[in-house]
Amino acid sequence: MLSILMAQPAENRPLIQLTKVDKGGSATTPLVISTEFADGDRGCKIVFRSYDKLGKPATYETGSFKDNGNASGVKDKHDICVSTAAGCTRNCGFCAVPKAELGFERLLTSTEIEAQVTSTISLRNKDNALPNVVGLMGNGEPPDNYKNVIPALQHLFEQHVPIDRVTISTIGESSKGINALADAFAESDIPVKLQFSLHVANNAKRREIIPGKRTIEEIMYDVDRYAEVTGQPVKFNVVLMETDTFTNASVEDAIALASLLQQPSFFSGKPIARRLKMSAYNPIPGLPFRAPNQETRDLFVKTLRDHGVSEIKTFKGSGIDIDSENGTGGFACGQLRATTRRAVDQSEAQK
Repeated sequence: MLSILMAQPAENRPLIQLTKVDKGGSATTPLVISTEFADGDRGCKIVFRSYDKLGKPATYETGSFKDNGNASGVKDKHDICVSTAAGCTRNCGFCAVPKAELGFERLLTSTEIEAQVTSTISLRNKDNALPNVVGLMGNGEPPDNYKNVIPALQHLFEQHVPIDRVTISTIGESSKGINALADAFAESDIPVKLQFSLHVANNAKRREIIPGKRTIEEIMYDVDRYAEVTGQPVKFNVVLMETDTFTNASVEDAIALASLLQQPSFFSGKPIARRLKMSAYNPIPGLPFRAPNQETRDLFVKTLRDHGVSEIKTFKGSGIDIDSENGTGGFACGQLRATTRRAVDQSEAQK
């Protein structure tokens, strides 16, 4: 087992009061209805619930990871994985969110996005012993909700919430959202980076796992523009995965990825720095995807290096085991909503 899971009783009380209420803000202060820990104190999943001004509920999840389990030499930090929606409409085939029993409810307001950051810091890193690194990588596609993402981050910065840097993740389907984010954070004092969830540098293969209409080349224009407008190199996220009929971890996939990463800017034609972040797939009950074996992963990395990609950041999550029967686990990327229905049911039973 990779983790030891300990479910904590729901407290049904706010961890921090927010004084700001935006135009589309929450009618209720977000409440923590469940906290769950893994690997001792390293990983934590927090489930929130709140209602908007129309009384429409939202249940949403935040991941908190201390140190992140990266390779030695990487500085300790507190990663906060924030959701921008209660559920998701994008329906990526390898993700637990679209298949979760608790489906899509709505996009989150700026107050609800903001509360995840402040509450998680209050719960997990109150003395700021570790630098807080915020990733909008939980449920939802952030550019789809840029009208709430932008004011949430801007208000956090204005209030001097201790944040070292921010990364916004995208599958690249909303050109309007990506460009709005680039323009909003071009002059930001706190780095706001973009992470492109590429996963495979082949249009036909990518369409098998990520529904949409845009080609990789069209998306690259927007993400390269983001990098040039903000001065922040874009991270390219690749989760190695396979089924009986699909893989993104072949030698050919590695060569195609290396070629894409080293092309000049699709926006300006100039040389451009790009960053690669890689991990192995986190298992999800009921889905056919799995992580390739270690030999395949090692060969993929070797092929990348042989073809000119020298900077590769690897990532390992915490709390990846999912116990569907007991409703625990599922802290990592693509897993957050897998067991939330159980947390909601337990919260309702305590009322």
